[in-house]
Amino acid sequence: MTDANHPDAEAAVKIVSDMTGYSREQMFDGTRRMEVVIQRWMVWCILFYFYKWNHCRIGRAFDYNHATIMSGLKKLSDLYDSDKLYRAKITSILRRAAKNFYSEEESQ
Repeated sequence: MTDANHPDAEAAVKIVSDMTGYSREQMFDGTRRMEVVIQRWMVWCILFYFYKWNHCRIGRAFDYNHATIMSGLKKLSDLYDSDKLYRAKITSILRRAAKNFYSEEESQ
């Protein structure tokens, strides 16, 4: 099993996909369109903060350099701090991720 198919990665992608309507293929097709890139950053954020994946593991899983992961997480944080609209979207996705993550932990 590759990390991209790991249950943690699948769960993170599903959460973002369900909340935004973007498919896994759309999020990871290499596009640079900002509305898609932000969804990709959200997947990385969930893996980093909830599932405790490091930058290198996330990068290997989705075929990105670890520095790209670090940069994306920083840009997502900056966007959260500076844009009220995105702050609300990011918060709702992270709340869903937290709910999903903690319900998974309790069932194990």
